[in-house]
Amino acid sequence: MNQVLISLVFLFASSLAFACSAPKMGPEFDKLIKVEKVASNTFQTTISMSAEGLNYGAEATVEYYPANSEHRFGEYSKRVHLKEKGTEYVSTFELKKIEGHIPFLQVFWYPEGCCLCGAFGKSNDLTLE
Repeated sequence: MNQVLISLVFLFASSLAFACSAPKMGPEFDKLIKVEKVASNTFQTTISMSAEGLNYGAEATVEYYPANSEHRFGEYSKRVHLKEKGTEYVSTFELKKIEGHIPFLQVFWYPEGCCLCGAFGKSNDLTLE
């Protein structure tokens, strides 16, 4: 009985060792996101489908953070629908101005399965009229 219990402890402990505590992020992921203004408050984005081997899907949202904030943590968000085109995701989206807030595009690349980390990337701030 003790051997079974010890085996189970080692099995679960080793699984937890492979789990991650925080997604990857940084300039290497930010550079995979291209956003260009195509009209007054309309933007087009092109996003790499693969981010350091993460090619299991992605999600994009526009995040609005307070203009007087030191940190870019969104208070408001809008999901952006992505379409696959070759080796990239593409989308065109319109934004509304929210007084006192600055928008940017944030992308999350999904990991292969549960308990593994994905990655976040962020665009530069988007200018609205």
